[in-house]
Parts: sequence; C-alpha cells; structure tokens
Amino acid sequence: MTNPEPDTSSPPQPAKPLRRRSFLDAGPYVLLGMTFAGSCGAWHAALDLCAHFRVYYLIVGLIWALAIWKRIRSRAMCCLTVSVLWNAGLILPYYIPVGPSTVPESATSISLISLNVYTSNTDKDAVLAYLRERQPDLIVVMEVDDRWERALSQLKDLYPHHLIQSRADNFGIGLLSRWPLINARFVKLAETDLPNVVAQVEKEGRQFQIVGTHPLPPIGSEYTRERNAQLNEVAGLVQKAQLPCIVAGDFNATPWSSAFREFSKRSGLRDSALGRGIQGSWNAKSPLIRIPIDHVFVPMNAVVTKRILGPNVGSDHYPVEVTVFLP
Repeated sequence: MTNPEPDTSSPPQPAKPLRRRSFLDAGPYVLLGMTFAGSCGAWHAALDLCAHFRVYYLIVGLIWALAIWKRIRSRAMCCLTVSVLWNAGLILPYYIPVGPSTVPESATSISLISLNVYTSNTDKDAVLAYLRERQPDLIVVMEVDDRWERALSQLKDLYPHHLIQSRADNFGIGLLSRWPLINARFVKLAETDLPNVVAQVEKEGRQFQIVGTHPLPPIGSEYTRERNAQLNEVAGLVQKAQLPCIVAGDFNATPWSSAFREFSKRSGLRDSALGRGIQGSWNAKSPLIRIPIDHVFVPMNAVVTKRILGPNVGSDHYPVEVTVFLP
C-alpha cells in the first residue's frame, strides 16, 4: 500500500471583505467633477444640467466630510473642501441682503404672482381661490390651455385687464392685471414658436413694463439652445425698454446655469430672490428634489419687500409671490 503524496497546493484564501471606505474615498472625486461640470454649461447642454443641483452638492459634501474626517484621506478631503467652498460661494449671495433697503416716499408698490398652473392640474378651484385670496396687482400664468383660459376668466371681476394665449401644449401664457395695460401683446423671440407676453402697466399715474416668459426645458442640446436664445432675446427686449421693467416666469433654469447668468448680466435686472434664500419652486410634487426655476427679475434700484413661495395649488410648481417698490 503506497502512501498518498502530500498536498502541496496552497490552501484557499478567505474572501477579502469589501472595503467600505472605497466608496467614501472615491465619491468626493465624483462630487468635485459634478461641481466643476456645472460651471461649464456654456460648453455643452449635458454640463449645464449639472449646474441645477448646487444645494444638493453642498449638503452631500458636508455629510461626506463628516463621514470620512476621522480617516486620513487627504486627497478625498481636499476634493470635498473644494466642492463645499465652491458651491457655498455660489449659494451664499442668496442669503446676503442686496439692493436698497429703504422705500422712497414716492415709490410705487407693485405686487405680483408668477404661477405655472400646470396644464394637467385638475384642481382649478384651488388656484382660483388662492389668487382671489392674495389679489396681487399682476398675475403671470403659464401652461394655459383652453380649459385654464375658461377657468381664469372667472377672475375678470378682479382682473378686468388681461391677455391670454392658450395653447394645446404646455406653453400657453397669460397676464392678468388690476390696472390698465398699454400696448399689450405677444411676441415670439429667437425664432421659437413660443409666445412671450409684454405689456406696459399704468398704476396710479406711473408706468412700467412687464414681461412674462416660459422657454423650453433644457432637455437635449436643441431645446437647451432654444431656451438660451429665448432668454437672451428677452434680456435684449429689456435693454431696449424705455420704462422700468419686471420679468417673470418659469425660466427652466436655475441661478447657476449659464443661461441664467447671461440673462442677469445682459438684462441689467436683479433677481428678486437675492438676499431671501434659495426657494425651490419645482418640483412641488416631490419632497426630495426641488430647484429654483421660477423667477422674478426687478430693476436694480427697486426695493423688494416680499419674495416668498405660495402654497401648493395642485401644480408641479409653487407660485412665486413678490412685492416690489419702484422708485
């Protein structure tokens, strides 16, 4: 009987446990990449999409830093530090008061609501009750179809001056006013088929211009280019205006997108939200992702005394309520 040969093969090695730290260490590089990409939106539409989530980048960066600060990962922590400071620097201006703080005695008070009613919103009674309760001087409404036009006509007792262009798609738009409208019209800009509403408003002997706009959402390169072009043309319209101008609407752009920054620079107007915090107006139907894409711009020398989001009225957008004094 022969003895069996000894087994010289190496014993099986136990499976290595997954490194829980690997994701924590790699993630900061991704976060820094997204932060950087958001500042390069002028180069490509996909990069511009990264700009809309600055608040979330900041929150994630802070949480991540707390998760790995005891582990000495200098490169990862460096990425997090840069990301947090970068995004915080872009968000901070919305929490620092800007513009005039005192209202001149001769200033004219203007209250305005900008509301994307959402074409599919069936709760029209909620919208009408809300507008009757607030009763602002002006209402800019978007996504108005035939049914919404009929519903809004019930406000004629409060808003005898109105101009509405309903559409079967999501780009009908309208203006309701308690004060006389002069040269009220719809204009199409930048070779798009989407209407913008423009009018001069006269209140207590004072005239100013109001512009309502709702460009395409930045879905794909073509829509993004058309959105950018429309906002650029609206800014040009403001430049040519002989009266103080207010621009309101669903811009489909956040304050950190390239189109928004270019509009702010060219129009010479000021975002009414500056100094009043980040107010995520969309998506009202989601508690997790809410970004500020509904805006009201006012003249630089105007005094904003109120800028808040209204209640949920069944739309996927929250209303934006603004009270401004034009000196």
